[in-house]
Amino acid sequence: MPVARSFLLSGTAKENVCALADVEDACTTRGMSFPMIVKPVRGRGSQGVTLVESLSELRDAATALIAAATFGDMLMVEEFLDGDEMTVTLMPPASPRPDGSRAPTHWALPPVYRFDQRGGVAPYNGDVPVTANSIAIAPERLLDPAIVGMIDSCVSAAALVDARTAIRIDCRADRDGLFKLFDLNMKPNMTGPGRPGREDQDCLSAIAARAEGWNYVDLLLAMLAAKWRLEPVEGA
Repeated sequence: MPVARSFLLSGTAKENVCALADVEDACTTRGMSFPMIVKPVRGRGSQGVTLVESLSELRDAATALIAAATFGDMLMVEEFLDGDEMTVTLMPPASPRPDGSRAPTHWALPPVYRFDQRGGVAPYNGDVPVTANSIAIAPERLLDPAIVGMIDSCVSAAALVDARTAIRIDCRADRDGLFKLFDLNMKPNMTGPGRPGREDQDCLSAIAARAEGWNYVDLLLAMLAAKWRLEPVEGA
């Protein structure tokens, strides 16, 4: 499936991890060119995610992130995709569809279009509510072959990780219009308008659910319907 090119980076070399001193060679051997994205592997939203335009900017940003270690000292360097950004919520087969039926495979809620990025990066939702820069795509766009291919790839990814509840995958189009997966969130933000004064706190998955005809509580109930528990091991 189409995935953004990337490699792992840290202060010192480890198995399958590039050392900061060798970052130029790592970019060259993978055919990656600027601009690029550097971000913590363990992160929160878009915090620490940085668009870099040159090798010197990449080194400076990586050095600062490793030194701060706010989210650990392991980074990812990733190709920058400058096309449309979408996020897709995937539901497990055990979650009922809005019409009450159940799918034999993982299935997707309508993609949500992200706009008003800052420095090429969607702002952290703690600073800007996602309802201010995100909207479910129009139904007619669901027929776009590029969108169909993106959704199919996301469904395949959800199956590969055997997602047991809702997950979210972020995608962006490259210069040729091909959507590539770049961030698979096994624990997506699931905030909602739970009390007065928080009417703008729908998460991305809730925005997608509303486009499908659900409200926030419907989404939570669909997730609850997929509950699972481990059976005790005999003799353990």
